Amino acid sequence: MKKLLVLLSVFFISAPSYAFTIYENEEMNFDFYGSIRAVGNLTYEGNTAIDSAGVAGAQSFSTDIPFKIQNNSRFGFKFGYKQFKAVLEMALSTEVGTTDPLRFRLAYVQYDVNDKFGFSIGKMSLAPSVASGNVFRNDTLSGYGGLSASRRGAVQVAFYGVEFNIVSLDSYTQTIENMGGNNSKLTNSLPSVLIAYNLPKVVKGKVWAQYLNAIVEDSTVPNSVTKTTLQSWITGFHIAPKFSGFTILASAYIGENVGFLASSSGAIAGATPIDNDEGSLINSNDSLSMGFLIAPRYAINNSMSVEIGYGMASANVYGLENKEDSMSAYFVYKYKPIKYLTIAAEVLYLSLKATNSMKAVKKTETIMAGIQARFDF
Repeated sequence: MKKLLVLLSVFFISAPSYAFTIYENEEMNFDFYGSIRAVGNLTYEGNTAIDSAGVAGAQSFSTDIPFKIQNNSRFGFKFGYKQFKAVLEMALSTEVGTTDPLRFRLAYVQYDVNDKFGFSIGKMSLAPSVASGNVFRNDTLSGYGGLSASRRGAVQVAFYGVEFNIVSLDSYTQTIENMGGNNSKLTNSLPSVLIAYNLPKVVKGKVWAQYLNAIVEDSTVPNSVTKTTLQSWITGFHIAPKFSGFTILASAYIGENVGFLASSSGAIAGATPIDNDEGSLINSNDSLSMGFLIAPRYAINNSMSVEIGYGMASANVYGLENKEDSMSAYFVYKYKPIKYLTIAAEVLYLSLKATNSMKAVKKTETIMAGIQARFDF
């Protein structure tokens, strides 16, 4: 049982390093934990537009110095009794555009039959979950080589290092609405299936794959319903081996219509790519996405570390002729003056090139430099 709990806590649950024990005895424990992340940084952004004839337009520039509580801040409760465990975690954010600053991130129960077999049900943090050490893009560098975790309703069975997930179809409703409006909905589909395998501890990572096949019904036109086949798949890996003070974070993925399955460049949300002739929805690799991220980290001592990272991604966003290419690079220095507090200083560079069906190009370059204060408890 203890082996399975450790395995899931490392690879499956996004949780901070510490927790305050409210109550504990030989069979039961009740803990309160959290991670509050405040950031202040200078942001510079430059945009260049190039038309289909290759003529560059006027460049535009903007600067900003935001101070905010980041949207990956959280607090929660963990309750354990013998082989039973329950987790309730809330998000906390003051970022601009956050419509619901206090919301559920995780809410699930888990039961371990023994140290080789267990199951969970509820809203969980599913693969892919690739955390780098950068602090300005909420850890993951999503869309610039990395992927964000999918926190969705699911039933999971874990056995001998394998996680088999049946993901609730309702989990994708919001993505469908963003794509086609409130008149679009998923129907006539089996739940999505996600399978992940926990690699040996020396590698500390996962390989995973997820598939979704569904029907999208669009009733935007009065007295008419258009049905479209939606196929999404994604597969990848992430590892974090350690040796001689170094940790090498590395990940890669490839998929089609990955915006339904993970937060990444290549999402089809935000447009309406529905074939009115009931054909396939951006199928046959038209919306293929791929990316990788590598970030070596060196622990100078118990309180200081440095990390450099580099990522790239390419995505055919809304079809074969609409493409996004992105790149990220960063350097971060972290200092832990006391047990619960980490101060991070970072410089982050992001580059995005978007090409539409008319071969017009928009280039965006962003430089961010500043400090994050992170309080984990």
